[in-house]
Amino acid sequence: MQKKAYLLDLGYGNFPRLTSFLTYLGYDVKIKKLTNTIDESDLLVIPGIGNFNIVSNIKKNTGIASYIKSYKDHGNYILGICLGMQLLCENNEESNSNYKGLGVFPYSVKKLNKDDSFKVPRIGWYDSKLIMKEKFNKKLYYSHSYYVECKNHKHIKMTTNHNNTIIPAIIKMENIIGFQFHPELSGKNGIDIFKEMIR
Repeated sequence: MQKKAYLLDLGYGNFPRLTSFLTYLGYDVKIKKLTNTIDESDLLVIPGIGNFNIVSNIKKNTGIASYIKSYKDHGNYILGICLGMQLLCENNEESNSNYKGLGVFPYSVKKLNKDDSFKVPRIGWYDSKLIMKEKFNKKLYYSHSYYVECKNHKHIKMTTNHNNTIIPAIIKMENIIGFQFHPELSGKNGIDIFKEMIR
């Protein structure tokens, strides 16, 4: 039976590219608004373009927030991409309000350091190393100014380097996953990594 994927519409997101990417991978893709119910699906994607303060929209919809926070119960994959990954964390330096993240990942989001050699936002193709599988060292496409400060290294599945600092490219905690890069913009490399993380 064909797998289902829902893209969460927070008022932003590259839905055509994500839809094409997931359709290619064999998913039946539907876009869900915050006012919709999230019924059974194999994958819920929180897309990755925008500002952290959008989390207030999720907080106002307890059904969506509850679904995401109950990931252990329903067992379906939840994938946060770039900003979507950061929304799953506890708090973020980008926030200009009292809003906290969803708190699924027990980590904070910090601003990237910059100097003359390392620009922020960090945009473009960067080497990324999948831990324990060197054959999956890939160049992936990033576009971000913040990163997740993950203090439990067992949750880090892939790393990338910025200004001599190793930062997480992938965090995975049971069936919830965060990609700091954009798989839908990373060509075959993005497809390969997606298949490795989500089976």
